[in-house]
Amino acid sequence: MYQPKTSQIIFVLAFLIGLVSQVSAHGILLTPPIRLAHDDDNANKILQAVNPTTQMPCGAGGDGYGPVTKFKPGDSMYIAYNVSIPHPGPCKIEFSKKNDKHFKTIMELGECGSAVGLVSAFVDLPHEPCDECTVRFSWNDDLGNWYLNCANVQIEDPMPMHKRSVRRLSTRKSRRNL
Repeated sequence: MYQPKTSQIIFVLAFLIGLVSQVSAHGILLTPPIRLAHDDDNANKILQAVNPTTQMPCGAGGDGYGPVTKFKPGDSMYIAYNVSIPHPGPCKIEFSKKNDKHFKTIMELGECGSAVGLVSAFVDLPHEPCDECTVRFSWNDDLGNWYLNCANVQIEDPMPMHKRSVRRLSTRKSRRNL
């Protein structure tokens, strides 16, 4: 798994927090990188991502546009969410194996929007590989607003199918030679 340097993480978080504070925002998932709306204006992309949404399942970035972060089965993923305008309400991390359907909660974060600042946690990912997975941060505040950010992730198979076939074949040959 790619391990970014601490200085890189701090720089990205500081940059995104500064960017978010320049637009009238409520909150945004900072890591893993989220999907953003198709828009030539970067500030507008961020604005759409940080404000309440009625667009299910992934808010303004719902069509899959965005970077893919790769993990191995069962990895712990660091998530960080910045709250700039607090509204108490439950938050959770959800996971979909494909096509943004059938999200399952993989971690309850509790009341995460009650104070300004950074909410962070390590989330254990499923042990099954998938190519088009989605991690969704979901915050339902006490005013009835939904804040949704989705990130594209891939859980790579540690041993691709073609290598399994080679291993089985070589195991059979070695048994015959015994």
